[in-house]
Amino acid sequence: MIRLVTPLLTALGFGFVFVCILWPGQRRLLRDLPLVIFLSLGFGFGISSLLFFLWLLAFGRAGSAFAIFELSLLLILSAFAVLFRRRKTRFLPVATETVQARHAGSKLEWIFNWMGAIIFLVTLLAAVRAFLWFVRGDLNGGWDAWGIWNLRAKFLFLGGSHWRDAFSAEGSLSHTDYPLLLPASVARAWSYVGSDAPLAPILIGALFTTATAGLLLSSLSILRGRSQGLLAATVLLATPFFIVLGTAQYADVPLGFFMLSTLVLLCLHESVAEEGGSMLALAGASAGLAAWTKNEGVLFLVCLLLGHLSLAPDRRNLRPQVRQLLPFVAGLAPVLLVLAYFKLHFAGHNDLFSSLTAALKMLGRIARWRVVARAFADQLLHFGGWVAPVTPFLALYVLLAGVAKPMSNSLKICLRAVSLTALGYFFVYIVAPVPLDWLLETSLNRVLVQLWPSTLFLVFVATNPFHKERGKPPGNC
Repeated sequence: MIRLVTPLLTALGFGFVFVCILWPGQRRLLRDLPLVIFLSLGFGFGISSLLFFLWLLAFGRAGSAFAIFELSLLLILSAFAVLFRRRKTRFLPVATETVQARHAGSKLEWIFNWMGAIIFLVTLLAAVRAFLWFVRGDLNGGWDAWGIWNLRAKFLFLGGSHWRDAFSAEGSLSHTDYPLLLPASVARAWSYVGSDAPLAPILIGALFTTATAGLLLSSLSILRGRSQGLLAATVLLATPFFIVLGTAQYADVPLGFFMLSTLVLLCLHESVAEEGGSMLALAGASAGLAAWTKNEGVLFLVCLLLGHLSLAPDRRNLRPQVRQLLPFVAGLAPVLLVLAYFKLHFAGHNDLFSSLTAALKMLGRIARWRVVARAFADQLLHFGGWVAPVTPFLALYVLLAGVAKPMSNSLKICLRAVSLTALGYFFVYIVAPVPLDWLLETSLNRVLVQLWPSTLFLVFVATNPFHKERGKPPGNC
């Protein structure tokens, strides 16, 4: 385990430097440090996986030379980040007043925060215990872990100059079109320690699970108040299947993290009235990493862009809306270029859409619509493995707390993006030319977990807290 500390800390370092460089100068980095650290965990694995893939393209194999290259590059970028932040940071008196005001909260606020903290800590300890219990039950993860994700990682690490065989059309590996963030992250960790240690994918899964809950807590604490953040993170960690999927070593929890981070950064960009669009660039990079994680991330990216363009007051003139996307596209473009290269030169056909004719044929079968609609409706009541349905309680919470007004443009974009993505998932089940019962049974709960952290974020950021925290700006994100 000690040998795995170096690749994990190096990945975190890359993410931290990247986030620090783009973090707005008008926001104090130390004040936002928890949020920055949780963002850095995901961005670090994303950036390092891209570097690993590009290294394989250039040199054919990764060994000690790659580790030396990464550590040297990290030192150079860290020095640049320190100099850049010194020139960029501005200390605003408004921020100081806000911090001071938060310490002068009411007694009711103090009670809510302490109750929420105690319940959250109890839930966190239970989640950690459950995570360790599931890991001890199967060190190799679920079927998709050893049959797809970790198997692909073994090709990248053990294949040497023949690592491309993992995507050969003559081979027997399935899902060769799946992006490489998770396999490349695991293979990169193995290249540091020199062996395919089963602990590497376990730790990566644990870090993404932790980062998702931490990101939900820290972002809502900034945008809506600490009590909202604690409540949302408690619900997430108390979702049994979220913990199970985190131990399974699948790519669904990492994808959920990048979806959530994209929405968080979009809301933060508008809430702080940031100039220059650096947070939009971070959001673009996060959306790109979602696409680099799983194919569903590409659908999410498209839905996000559609959600933004749908806000145009004049649908015949989208130029102003497109212009606002430029910082977002600047952050997205590097990741999208690598993904496009992978798809064009390595990825095989998609198993679900191998035949357009077959997909159109499925679209006309009314029976499939009924089966899929029934499955989605059933998940509304039994999602996540809860003993009692959680979605009715969330709906009741929204009714009791009320929706905060006015609703910002960023929140509208996020709501439309998540709704369109869920609708896209629905139609994928309709048109996929595979046995429907099998597909729904093996994947529906997983793809809904991808959207679960983002759904919780939107629920709690769009509703009023039961008490008003002093120092919090009115309205939404």
